[in-house]
Order: sequence, then C-alpha cells, then structure tokens
Amino acid sequence: MTKTILQRMDDVIRWTGFPKRVEADLRRGKGAPPLRRSRWLPLVLLVIVSGLVVRYATNPALFAAFDPAEIVIRTITALFPCLVTASTFFGPLNPRRGSEQADEWEEALGHRALFFSAIVVGGLELAGVPVLIAIAFIHNWSSQTILVEIGLWLLYLFMLFQLAATLHASWSMPAATNRDEEVGLG
Repeated sequence: MTKTILQRMDDVIRWTGFPKRVEADLRRGKGAPPLRRSRWLPLVLLVIVSGLVVRYATNPALFAAFDPAEIVIRTITALFPCLVTASTFFGPLNPRRGSEQADEWEEALGHRALFFSAIVVGGLELAGVPVLIAIAFIHNWSSQTILVEIGLWLLYLFMLFQLAATLHASWSMPAATNRDEEVGLG
C-alpha cells in the first residue's frame, strides 16, 4: 500500500522523537519551566555598555588607536552583544518558552516589557541622534568617524532594547516566596 504525502510527513515527525517527548511530558504533568528573574546581570551589562558608548562618543580617536590595551577593550566591547543576548535567555522573556506554554499573566508581562523597551529606545533615538549630529558638527568629525559612531549608536540601541525589556519584566515580577525559591524562581 502506498503512503500519502501526509502519512510520509507524519513518519518523518515520528522519526525525530518529538511526539514521544511531548507525550511523556504531558503524562508527567510537566508544564512550562518557571519564569526566572534576571535583575542584576542585565543592569550591570547596561551600565558597562552605556559607559563604553559614552567613552567612544567622547573620544572617537580611540577606534583608530593601535594601543594593545585599547585593542583588548575593543575586543571585549565586541563580545557585549553576545552577552546581552545570552542574558535574555536566562531572564523572564526567555524565547525558548513557547507562547503556547505561557499563561495570560506571562504574555501580558512580555507585552508590557517590550512596549516599555520600544518607548525607551524610541525616545533615546529621537534625543540621541540630534545630540550625535551636534557633537559631530562641533568637533568637525570626518565622515568615517560619523559612520563609526552611528554604527556604535545602533548597536547600543539594539542592546538597550533587549536589556530594557528584560529589566522591566524582571522588576515587574513579584518577589519570590519560599515555594518559588524551591522551584527556581528566586
């Protein structure tokens, strides 16, 4: 008997083993992993990243420096987007949690956090671009320096969007109780 295309697709899905895992999780009553607050790591990253942005905005010649210490600082700076993204994975807005596992409160928390983050980034962008233009005009920056600073500014806004959402969601969560600390919320 020849299998239809849908039956073949079902066989491929069964071959991966995911249907057995889901069925086992449902039998054990295993639901979504608990939300975890991540308050201090994103806050520390935000302070460090903001300090580096101010450092490079006030002295753009540091990008052209070939000082070994400055090269180490630039290398560490290049790792910050990875650290920021990794900190999001350990916070309450964990993208590994499917939206089907989240209840209404968790979805509302995520929506509020992302809305807050969009407002912060949008406001900072509206305020920061004219300031960046004014600094470039006052210090007579070259076009290459302006492009580097704009790229740095965009990277900062990207990281700020992730950090602000994680911080807002983490600080909006209620304080952990003893039971919550036992299951990993505290």
